[in-house]
Amino acid sequence: MRNRFGNFTWHGLVKSVAALWVVAALFIPLPYVVFSPGPTTDVLSSYKVKKVSTPYIQISGQETYPSDGELRLTTVSVTNPDYSARALYILPAWFNGESVVKPRASIYAPTKSSAVVKEEESAAMTSSQQNATLAALNYLKYPVTTRVQVAGAIAKTSAAGIFKKGDVILAVKGVKIIDISDIKEQLVNVKPGQSVEVEYSRAGVTKKTDVVAAVGSGGRTLLGVSAGVVPQLPFKIEIAAGEIGGPSAGLLFTLGVVEKLTPGSLAKKRIITGTGTITPDGKVGAIGGIDEKIRGAKRAGATLFLAPLDNCQDITVQESGLTVVGVRDVGAAVMYLENAAAVDSGIDRKCGQ
Repeated sequence: MRNRFGNFTWHGLVKSVAALWVVAALFIPLPYVVFSPGPTTDVLSSYKVKKVSTPYIQISGQETYPSDGELRLTTVSVTNPDYSARALYILPAWFNGESVVKPRASIYAPTKSSAVVKEEESAAMTSSQQNATLAALNYLKYPVTTRVQVAGAIAKTSAAGIFKKGDVILAVKGVKIIDISDIKEQLVNVKPGQSVEVEYSRAGVTKKTDVVAAVGSGGRTLLGVSAGVVPQLPFKIEIAAGEIGGPSAGLLFTLGVVEKLTPGSLAKKRIITGTGTITPDGKVGAIGGIDEKIRGAKRAGATLFLAPLDNCQDITVQESGLTVVGVRDVGAAVMYLENAAAVDSGIDRKCGQ
């Protein structure tokens, strides 16, 4: 940078300043998130907490059967909303061919924090686990009933002085209640301020009481409680997901329950992967990050990937040695696993091609 007389040259100074700007730019936070293939998890295996091993799927009160293969749910690793992505991290992700860089605003709301995202994903996973249990039992034709359980009562209403969290609403006006809609139906001709007879149970004890109906938005008549539908299973099924969040593990958890409750093996000594949301009646729904999950499946050594039928049009990658099959519901998935030659409108063997 010095000339032969020992003075700095303008050319050298400009180059030095430019170099400093380039280095600084690499560390400037940018409004982007990075999607990458995440790890896979065999739902038929166990996880450890403080050296204690616990199965991801636990069934008690009913005979279960072993499997000779693996059913692996797939995940996507994505930078959280609190992470300040820098060019030094984003540029390699942009060009490595496996990751996807997207504007932060297209994924997260401007004010959404990591804590909120984690809470939402945890709630979605809990719902997914419950749906997977119901989908498996419905597919296997086990009897499943539901009950309406009180989550809380609305302050300053008659119900607030009567009901407690965990109470079960058995009947309203003498009519059996099995869904939230049943309560609404019995209140159609009831005006706010009028009393209705409610039968409920608490800790196994059945009681009857009169509840003064409350008024809701738009003048609607309310019983005065917030409640949810809780399934009554013929035996105990517990599903755990560890640190995994979101609803897309539904299909694999469903298949895991079916595998454990069915003689023989669906996996048949294979490493099977897949993804998809699930409804209680067994329908498989589309998810995000399908390409990254397929890449993750390949990394795990899988030979088969089960994808939601509605995601087939979104797939842009093909991995050698990995067959991708689209399925409409749990029935189609089981049918294909049992017989790869099976013909059904809910099976797409050319998914993503």
